[in-house]
Amino acid sequence: MARQVWNESMNQERRFHRIAVAIVRAVRSGTFVYTLEQWSPIAAASPGTLRGWCKASGLHAREVLGFIRALTATHLAAIDQEAPITFLEFADERSLKRFLRLSGELGTAGQPTPIEAFCRQQKVISHARILSDTVELLRLQEPSVR
Repeated sequence: MARQVWNESMNQERRFHRIAVAIVRAVRSGTFVYTLEQWSPIAAASPGTLRGWCKASGLHAREVLGFIRALTATHLAAIDQEAPITFLEFADERSLKRFLRLSGELGTAGQPTPIEAFCRQQKVISHARILSDTVELLRLQEPSVR
């Protein structure tokens, strides 16, 4: 019984890490992904696989795509010392308001938002392991971004 619990725990950790790697690949690409088909070649996984990874982690793929866009904007803003909101485009005000609510009012103060602060205030991903792996992977690949 204990071995089964340990295996399930390790499988969950792998699922969380796998989705974090796919998120970081998209963020590091510097492009804004809006669909699983756009994310797929960047993450080196099929759209169905990405959807499955999201579902296995208890997430909705559409919400993860929104998280990726917000994190990409935060990442680019940290590099260029701009407000994250300046990197995003929206078709209408309703979409912008919903996006800002889910991203925790992403960088509306006109300053760059630290990656860790964004991850704490966003409302899409609640799994601490996914968030910590994402931040750590971004830090490993680009140590100056905090």
